[in-house]
Amino acid sequence: MSCLEHWLNQSCRNRCELCHFRFNAIETLRYRWSESLRIWMSHPRNRRYVQSDILVLGLLTFVTIGLVAVCLLGMRYFIIEGKKIGVSRVWTQGAIIFFLTIVVVGYFTTAYLLVKMKWNRRNPSR
Repeated sequence: MSCLEHWLNQSCRNRCELCHFRFNAIETLRYRWSESLRIWMSHPRNRRYVQSDILVLGLLTFVTIGLVAVCLLGMRYFIIEGKKIGVSRVWTQGAIIFFLTIVVVGYFTTAYLLVKMKWNRRNPSR
């Protein structure tokens, strides 16, 4: 029985791999989330993963903030140039806001997918 309990704990499953019998296992958390994170981060491989994820998210954040800043700071210039070719102020502002919306939604979608895909790849049993 102790061997079975150990296997269930280590495999993070509640069903036999051979006969697919489902055990009535009650999941109890071994650690609080902060302790789990500390234990997970203590492994060198996981530390590298987190460092690379933070680098990618940092670069993505930097580029997104740069795009938003350029568009917002340059909006007056774009409006003036748009008037020269016959585009109204409302259309120019609308186009810039539409573009910024796509950039910001793209940023959050990419960040979410990056975290989700990395988490699923590192924790295949979930």
